[in-house]
Formats: sequence, C-alpha cells, structure tokens
Amino acid sequence: MGVEKEGEKAKIYIFWGIIAAIVILSYLILKSLLISILTAIIVAHISRPLHKKISKKLNVKIAAFITVMLIVITLSVFLVFFTTIFLNQLIRFLSADNITQLTNLISTYFESELINEKLRGAMFDVGNSVTRAITSKIWEIPTIILNLFIIFFTTYYLLVDWDRLKEKLISIIPFRNSREIIKKIERRTSEIISGTLFIAGVQLVFSGIVMWALGIQAYLVLAFLIGLLAFVPALGPALVWAPLAAFHYFYGNFWTALGIVMMGAILSLLIDSLLRVKILGSRTGTHPAIMLFGIVGGIKLFGLIGLIIGPLILIIFTTIL
Repeated sequence: MGVEKEGEKAKIYIFWGIIAAIVILSYLILKSLLISILTAIIVAHISRPLHKKISKKLNVKIAAFITVMLIVITLSVFLVFFTTIFLNQLIRFLSADNITQLTNLISTYFESELINEKLRGAMFDVGNSVTRAITSKIWEIPTIILNLFIIFFTTYYLLVDWDRLKEKLISIIPFRNSREIIKKIERRTSEIISGTLFIAGVQLVFSGIVMWALGIQAYLVLAFLIGLLAFVPALGPALVWAPLAAFHYFYGNFWTALGIVMMGAILSLLIDSLLRVKILGSRTGTHPAIMLFGIVGGIKLFGLIGLIIGPLILIIFTTIL
C-alpha cells in the first residue's frame, strides 16, 4: 500500500510538473506577442459596433472580414499621407541649422563656455538619437508587418467569437454577479478608450490648425506630440506648448508666443480639464491618479501602446475589487 501511495504521489507531482512546464513555455512563446494580442483586443473592442451593424445584413465571419479590411484600408491611407508629411517636418525640425539656432539662443543666457558647449553637445545628441531611432525602425519593417498581421488576424477571430468568449469568461468568474462585473468592465473600457481617443483627436486637430495658422513649420510633429500626451491628465499638452511658447518668446517672436499660450490655455483648461471631466470623470468614475499611474506603468511595461493598456488594466483591477 505504501508503495502504491508513493506511486500515486509521484504521478501527481509529475502531472503538475508537466503543467508548470507547459505554462512557462506558453508564456515564453506568447511573451513577444503579448503587445500585439492586447492591441488586437483593443482594436476588436473599438470596432465591435461597426461589426454588429454589418453582421445584421451579412454572415458574422464575412462581417468580421469586411470590418478588418475597412480598418486596414483606412489606416493605410491615413499613414501614407500622415507619415510622409510627418517625416518631412521632423527631418526639417531636427536639421543642423535648427539645432544650431536653438543652442545659440540658449547660450546667450549662460556666460560659461563649458555649459554652452555641453548644451550644444546635448542638443546634437538628441537630434542624432531621434534620427537613428527613425532609421532603425526602417530595418524593422518586416517585424512591424508581422505584428500588424497578428493584430488584424487576432482581431478577426475576436470579432467572430466575441460573444462566445464573453460567456465563457462569465462562467469562469466565481461570483454571483459575474455578468454584472463583465458588463461594467466592458462599459468602462469602452468609455475610457472612446473618450480618451476623442480628447486626443480634438487636441491634435485643434493644436495642428492653430500652429499651422501661426506659421510654425513643424506643426504636425508638435500636434502629434500634443495628441499623444493628451493621454496624460492635466499636464500632458503643457509639456509641448509651454517650452514652445518660451522658445518663441525668448527668440523675439512675441505674438507667436502669445498665440501659443492662448492655444495652450484652451487645450489645458477647456479641452483637457472640462472635456475630460465631462466625458471620463462623471461617466466612468475613474480617478485621474489611476489614469496617471496606469499610463506611467503601462509605458514602462508595454511601450507606447501602454498609454491605453496601462490605465485599462488598472480600471479592470479596481472594478473587480
């Protein structure tokens, strides 16, 4: 009997050892694809309303295929036009003449030649680093294409099986109100994503138009940064427009600086504060600190897409709690 018990225990240990090994290997396999999978979940969630409308008239799988193709075509057209203009402006913005002009302006406020030399070196290093980063991304195009394929491939199957996966998740959650929890998470996720993207889009378009009207050459690059930093509550847009206004003021472009400050006041006080509270705060009940922690931690863990994924993970966590 003792030998049989030991044999049974050994089988159990071997079984759980195999399970642990499979879990670890699965994690290692999916680790490099985690960001693509999470991005696909967000894309599928955003595109579900469109998929639902199309699936009323067509088969679910055909509707999912059409939805994904519409997303691909829209993004392709947007990226072709946007990327061309963006890169041209970025290259001009980081040109040697502009960097020299900026370092000369800064050096007028410091008497130490050593400080001026360090500042010039730092500015050229920043410009060279950005240029090298853009160049390195060109060599990563095959990897980017593969990741995009994984995103859209996963999005397709998520759209097809969304309701079934949702029911499966509800059955796994060990709470009586599991369906209510999933509905709440789904609603808050939808409101956070759509609300934040809407705010970022409004800030990008508004700042781009104003800076173009003010004659700022790199208006698209700076507007893109403002739209990107719109995910950071309160402080985000000011990280771009405040230094820009200071630069033009010290360079003697008083009216341009005043226009940028007025634009910044509208961005930070009206669009960011009031619109964010109206769209996100009152509807989702999400504290700005949670958004900020999620953004900072998300960027460290997932990179740029962490701007969206980080806050969503914390929102899901607090909802479950």
